[in-house]
Parts: sequence; structure tokens; C-alpha cells
Amino acid sequence: MIQRSNCGAWMRRNRFLGRQFALVLTAAGVLLAPASGQCATALRLDLPALMDAANLVVRGTVDHASCRLTDTGRIVTDTVVRVDEALAGDAGGDTVVVTTLGGVIGDRGQRVSGSPMLQAGDEVVLFLRRPGPVSSVSRTSVVGLAQGAFHVQRWSGRPLLVRHLDGMVLQGIDAVPVPEDLDVLRESIRALLPAGGVR
Repeated sequence: MIQRSNCGAWMRRNRFLGRQFALVLTAAGVLLAPASGQCATALRLDLPALMDAANLVVRGTVDHASCRLTDTGRIVTDTVVRVDEALAGDAGGDTVVVTTLGGVIGDRGQRVSGSPMLQAGDEVVLFLRRPGPVSSVSRTSVVGLAQGAFHVQRWSGRPLLVRHLDGMVLQGIDAVPVPEDLDVLRESIRALLPAGGVR
């Protein structure tokens, strides 16, 4: 078992295993996020870990959402986000579809702790994982549960980033904290991209 004090150092020492663990967290988010009233426990992902787990980072505006049942009977929400800027990766169009856990269908609802909350009209920065080929209709998921979803709030013209991590317990060290300023985040992402800016 990885101790809390060693978790961040372990990820820094072994970026490959850290990336694989982050991808497992993304894929198994449903296992880490119990029913409402409980907390989701997840490994704290710093900026390099978020970048390693994501193959697309966008800034955009939440447009609309619809809920559906999966084959396993879970409710998920598909949210359409208008892409204003691709910070990393290829968005594949003017919109992306972001699938999150939970939602409401008729008189049945499910809420999953740690799942990102995306409201129509919100300006957001999303670290996304697209499992299939690039397409404007292919679904993506937010990496690290709500850790990969940032809401842009503008104060006196300055774009600041806010995460809503209610219902989450993060373990490990935040070795490279995510900048709280959009312009600084944009530069930090560029510095982490390979030469030519292509992942």
C-alpha cells in the first residue's frame, strides 16, 4: 500500500506507472465514487499527472446535457461543451461530448460523489480522455473525477480557475499544483507539451 507521504514522490519517480495509475483511476471512477452521502477517495493528481492522463484539454462553454441509462443500469449524463480553445490535443470539431456519472431520468436519480458538475452556461477548462478516434460526437470523460474540471470565474477581467471537490477525499502530495490563473495554466500546459505541441 502506498503511504500518503510517499505517493507524490512515487509518481514523480515513475511517471509511466503514475500515468497508468491515473488512467486506471479515470476508467474506474465508478468504483471510487460511492453513492450520495459518502466520499470518493482518489489519488491527488498534480498538473503533470492530469496532462499524462488526458489526451485532450479544452476551454469551452457548457451548452446542454441529456441523461441515459448504461447497459449496467447506471445513469450517466452526456454534456455538450462548445469548444472555445483547445489547450492540448485535437477537439475534432466545435463541440465535445463529456460523459459524467449520475443524473436524472424520470423519477429516478443517481448522484455520484466526486463526479464533475457541469451547468449550462458555465465556462470551463476540462482535462479529458477520449478512448476512441477523434470525432465531435465521440464521448469523452473527465480525468481524475472532478479534479479535471475547472470553472472559469472572471474577477476584474482576470480569469481565475475554481474546482468543486465537495464529496472527494484526495490522497497524496500535490507536487506541481495546478495554477489558479487561466493564463498561467495555458503557459504551464504549453511547457509540458512535446516539441511542436502535439501529444
